[in-house]
Amino acid sequence: MTSGAATMVVGVLLVATSAIVFGDAIALRPSSEPLGPAAFPLIIAVLLALVGIALVVSNRRSALVLARNITREGAPQLARVLILLGSIVVYALVLPIAGFTVTSALLFTVAARLLGSTHRWRLPLYGIVISGLITLLFDRLIGLALPAGPWGF
Repeated sequence: MTSGAATMVVGVLLVATSAIVFGDAIALRPSSEPLGPAAFPLIIAVLLALVGIALVVSNRRSALVLARNITREGAPQLARVLILLGSIVVYALVLPIAGFTVTSALLFTVAARLLGSTHRWRLPLYGIVISGLITLLFDRLIGLALPAGPWGF
């Protein structure tokens, strides 16, 4: 039941993504060519919408059964998942402002705590070390600069 509900959520996200892609494709400048710049994005938007609708329709029963069976014991788990999803959205919004290293360390700390880690005071340190190592790996070895915050890292 849970996997069917999760698949339905993915379907809803695909439909929302298709609407965004469709809107962006329509906003592209018109061209005199038979296949202008909007042709490929429009095809992708239609395919995303079709797959998303198919996933929603085929898994709606699982989602309804799961929604009816959520008990008081399942509510804290649902709250944790929603907080984690919200953290990821906040991460995406704050990333260009605060930079990769800081926001990734904070996301690691929040996610590890929500997933049950008992090392409350070590988590921020682990997050800083891990995000710092990833920054160095991308910057020095791969040569790809990650978003830097106002502190330069």
